[in-house]
Amino acid sequence: MKERMDDQFSAVRGERALLISYATAYFPDTKGSRDIMLAMLESGSDILEIGIPFSGPVMDGPVIQGTSRRALEEGASVEGVLELAGEIRTATEKSLIFMGYYNPIYHYGLERFAAAARERGVDGVIIPDLPPEEAGPWKAAANENGIATVLFAAMNSSDERIKRAGELTDGFLYCVAVMGTTGMRDKISESLGSFLNRTAGLVDCPLATGLGISTPEQCKSVGEMAQGVIIGSAFMNTIIQGGGPKEIGEMVRRFSRALAAP
Repeated sequence: MKERMDDQFSAVRGERALLISYATAYFPDTKGSRDIMLAMLESGSDILEIGIPFSGPVMDGPVIQGTSRRALEEGASVEGVLELAGEIRTATEKSLIFMGYYNPIYHYGLERFAAAARERGVDGVIIPDLPPEEAGPWKAAANENGIATVLFAAMNSSDERIKRAGELTDGFLYCVAVMGTTGMRDKISESLGSFLNRTAGLVDCPLATGLGISTPEQCKSVGEMAQGVIIGSAFMNTIIQGGGPKEIGEMVRRFSRALAAP
């Protein structure tokens, strides 16, 4: 439901940024990933981004690559992730978004996947390796089923490309905070502020920023410039180090408090 995300951004406009938390489905295992996702939502995440494991995640760094490998070893499949999302939907009214690469979605069937996502209560899909110029068939299937398609803007994107992405995206525009793949960074890019200011002048939609944000302090700083902050590798790394739902819940609360702080 595209409207659910729109309503969430509208509800906090001018007050704070939304916290968008990423978790790889089936990592560390099926039940563990479900419990972690529920902990994220219960502890202050506004939107949950559910990662569909894939063997060639070109946008992702070592942390999320590792979680995808582990998830695939656990038997992750597109059908299984859809079922997991349906279980999560029964426990929350917050927005749920898939983050998945085009190959598995294409082979599952664009129309079939969009319809299945709608049936499970998923609100949107992020496909990082699908450029706007080639998104037509997927976008048509998504629109037919009321599923939002979230597109990207990067620091090296031209004004024309950012405008086009802003016209086609739903819910928000995913603004990449660093040059490179996902992963934790010691500091955010000094160019991020100017990039977000430039992008805000070119599009008429909320901006959410992700990649490289790993501390509450970074989250607060980015939240003062964007309408959404996306955290992924920091959470997944905590699980790799042995953390579970309790530890993830505590992390989410720290990030959430940072966004709410004056």
